[in-house]
Formats: sequence, C-alpha cells, structure tokens
Amino acid sequence: MPQMNLKTLQPILKKLYSIKISTELSKDNDITYTTSWGAKGELLEEDDLLLKYQPSVKGEIPYVDFFSNGISQTTHDITYSVIEPNNRSPKTNKCLDKRVELQLGETSVSIKTSKINIVSAPSKPSLVVDLTNVEINISSKEDVKIPYRSTNSDEVIYTLGKTTRSLSKSGSLLLTNSDFYNGVGNYTIYLQPVSKSNGSGDSVRINVNVINKEYLPGPDITIINFPNTIKGADFQGYNVPFEISWQSVNTNYIEIYAGGKIEKNQYLGKFGPTTKANFIVEDVLKKMYASSTKSKGYRDIEELQLSLLPYNLEGDSVTLGKHEKINIIFDKGDLTLRRDNVISDLRNSFVSVLDNTIFDEPTNPFLSHYLHLGEGKNELIATYAVDTETLSEFKFDEERNKNVKIKIDGQQQPKLNDVKRKQLKDIQNY
Repeated sequence: MPQMNLKTLQPILKKLYSIKISTELSKDNDITYTTSWGAKGELLEEDDLLLKYQPSVKGEIPYVDFFSNGISQTTHDITYSVIEPNNRSPKTNKCLDKRVELQLGETSVSIKTSKINIVSAPSKPSLVVDLTNVEINISSKEDVKIPYRSTNSDEVIYTLGKTTRSLSKSGSLLLTNSDFYNGVGNYTIYLQPVSKSNGSGDSVRINVNVINKEYLPGPDITIINFPNTIKGADFQGYNVPFEISWQSVNTNYIEIYAGGKIEKNQYLGKFGPTTKANFIVEDVLKKMYASSTKSKGYRDIEELQLSLLPYNLEGDSVTLGKHEKINIIFDKGDLTLRRDNVISDLRNSFVSVLDNTIFDEPTNPFLSHYLHLGEGKNELIATYAVDTETLSEFKFDEERNKNVKIKIDGQQQPKLNDVKRKQLKDIQNY
C-alpha cells in the first residue's frame, strides 16, 4: 500500500465538519436533533455530544436541526448559544427550534432549557345549572328540582323578583307553588356564585313557565287478545285471515300500524277503544315491508308485528298513551298452487268438453222436410221413415222358424244398399 504524505491528507482534512453539543436541560429529551446526513437522537439533561461529517457532494452545506419535545415558550425558557469555527463570539437566540449550518472545522452549540414558574391568578367563581327552562303546573302537587354546581365560591345567591336568599355552593334548587305568588305566568330566577375573596361570578338565568292544567289519567290498553301462532292452510299461501281484540281505559280510539315503526305507509286503520279487528296476513306483510326493498318472496315462517297506540281526546290536547306491540308467528301451508298452472288446467278442462259443431253453417234452411198432402198443402215434419211392412209379402222359413220378407211393396227384396238409396231418393223427391 503506498504511503500518503501530509500534502495528500491536507485536502481531505479540510473537508471534515464537526459539531460539539453541550446541554443543560430541565429534563431528558426536552430537545431532539436531526442532521442533514440522516443521524438523529435525543439529548440528555447534561450531555456532551460530538458529531462529525465529511460531505460526498461538492458544494454541500451540512446542517443540524434542533426541535423542542413537549415544551413551549409559555412553559420553558429555551436558549441556543452557537460558536462558529471562524468566529469565537457566541451567537445566542431564544427560540423553540433552530437550524445550525456547519462550517469547516468544529462548531460548538450550547442548549439550555428551564421551566417557567407560573403564578396562577385568582379564579373567578363560576356556576353550572342543569335546567334553565322549566314548567310548573300549580294544579299538580309535584315540585321541581334544579341541580346546580359552583366552583371557587362560598355561596350562591337566589333572586326572584324582590325575593333574595342564600343557597349552598352546590345542590338542588327546589321550586314549589308557593314561590310563584302571582299565579300563572312567566317568571325569571337568577342564580349567582359569590366568593368573599374572589368576588362574584356571572349569574345564570332560569326561565319558569307557570301553568294551571288538570290532567286526566292517560289512555292505556289493558288487555290484548291475539294468536301467538297462525298456521296457514294448504293452497292458501299468505291469504290467511286472523283476528285480534283488546280492551282499554281512558281511550277514545286506537291506531294500529304494521311493524315497530310508526309510519304513514304502515298504517292499518283506526279502531274503537274496545273492539276487535280482522286482518289478512298478506296485507300486514305488505305494510310491514312498505319501506323496504322486500315486497315479494316472503319466507315460509314470518314474524308479524303490530303496534297499537291509544289516544285520549278529553283533555286540553290529544294525549297519546303507551305504545303496545304484539308479535305473531305465521307458518305458511306446505302445499301451494302456481297461478299459471291453475289457469292452464281450468282452460283445458273447459275446452275438452265444448262441441263447436253447433256453430257450423246449416246445409238446409228448413228444420227438416215437408210432407205434401195435396191441394198445395205442405206440413213441416221433423222425422220420417219408409214403410216396408204393410205392402210387403212374407214367407215362413222353417229353418229359422220365423216369417221372412220376400217382396217389398210387391217387388223382389232388394239388397240393403239399394233399399237405402231408394229411401234417400224418395225423401229428396218430396
């Protein structure tokens, strides 16, 4: 290996950058660092760290970034003091973060952090009230309680009109009918937290609406009779009727909806306070799924849900009672008929027994034939026959033991086909 002299080493040594970091921190990790060449770390309370770097790119200016970690200028004093290789006078800055650009040689950085002692100012009393708008019915014996909580106070001052009294720092303000001496109307109560040492805080306003109403007992459904399970009949599908009945008190009418939600498209009807209602399973299912994409193809076992709402009209306004729900299991029949097949079978049954020959055009405009009686007198006849007995001759046949016709109308007995032809010819001559 060839030996390198001092002249060969001198250009390389001149390109070496270094930074010496000294710290005096309030705690470890107050400050972190990141270098331009990829090194990074956290600084300790008292640290002496030396970093070196030799650039590989011509003209590169290396640097080190310092960052505050979990501290701010409102909580800490942060001081950076930098001494450059060519200027031994320190440059001091107070800041959160700082970048130090390096020069050839050694740069020194001193970092100091110290926690700021904050003297807290006297706290102003404050008050939180849970209810700021309330309503009281002087016809009712019920009182109203308003919880409140104060901080940094010795007491809470209550003011209603000309009435003023002291309340505890926290608790519940009890309002009774006797507090509102002018009867029905709107009242304003002020609560203000007060401290002997810190003065008074902002007051809180409470609006009270005093009314006088006699309330009737609310409507209520006391008894509901309904089938727990409905077994569908064969060939009926979902076209199965069922019945429910109920009894109620303090009720003028009852509205029934399909499903658990009260929506217009699931409304089944309005009924009396004590009565019964009949429904079809398929109709209820359509209403139940009215707001859903499921309109057909129900399952063999479906759960029907009905909602009953009682209403009372006797008070100052319409009163709605407790929302009652019932659930019914429907089990569809096992045997079903397809509509297309049923229609086709019925059509074929009728067609097979119909005789459409009655619609053929008649070949004769008359009912049958006319009988000529002379002197231009004709009579319409419906039936006729040829007399082959009266003028015919017979001979007893011993072998067959009966009379055998040997002549018809004095003529030799023709063959059967000839007889038929003559009969037809005679008929045509009429």
